[in-house]
Amino acid sequence: MAFFDKALVRACACSLLAAACTTHSDREGAGTQDALPRSQAERIIDASIAFHGGDLYNDAELGFDLDGQSYRVARVDDSYRYTAHDKNAGREVYRELNNLGYFEHLNGKMLELSAEDSSSQAGDIHASVYFALLPFSLDDPQLQAEYLGEDSLDGRAYHRLGIRNEDGFGLQEGLAEFLYWFDTESFRLDYLAHSLAAKEGTRFRKALNSRRVNGIVFQDYEVFRGPGIDSLHMIAELYASDRLLSISRKTLSGIFVKAQYEFKE
Repeated sequence: MAFFDKALVRACACSLLAAACTTHSDREGAGTQDALPRSQAERIIDASIAFHGGDLYNDAELGFDLDGQSYRVARVDDSYRYTAHDKNAGREVYRELNNLGYFEHLNGKMLELSAEDSSSQAGDIHASVYFALLPFSLDDPQLQAEYLGEDSLDGRAYHRLGIRNEDGFGLQEGLAEFLYWFDTESFRLDYLAHSLAAKEGTRFRKALNSRRVNGIVFQDYEVFRGPGIDSLHMIAELYASDRLLSISRKTLSGIFVKAQYEFKE
């Protein structure tokens, strides 16, 4: 598992997969049809996506290594392909999520998976890609963004946004709620936090080692654990007062970006 705990991925897999199938052309079409002005929260997200890479995310192939797996991402018009490759101790696993569904190969042989396992594994790979490429996809029309004011973190001013899926970003038991902090000057995404499903607490992530590769910003994250699920909306204060426990660091390596990618049959 990469950026998010398995409990969270299982809870929001369906929501994430729905968002994955929505293209930027769909979003632009929705905006034209509704003819609604962009809210303050949406304008902040637009500015952040532009800062982090903007249109460079589209019609490109990019990749990164994380937690022992090599990920590849390609999005062209209405088509997308996310893959994860893990080769270790004679066991080679290749996983692919695309417009047609989720597919998994073990040592070159396609596996037959149950619907539940396919959904769980698809949620896993999509969550890894989704959060590694933040803030890309935060402008998806299925997500509801709310401006929550300004905070000061590590001596800088930030816009704080709450973002959730229109169906609650969760299934049955748990609601997974997300907070994001954008620098008020550059609109870079520097911090994020979320609650976990099934009352498993909260996580706070601080961006580190921000670097731009062929125009797209990539960041590592230090991960902190919050006390309880009710602590989400006070988690910035807990971080500022050094009351969060650092539990891990998520580091991207082997990053590449290739522009003008074309899908091959």
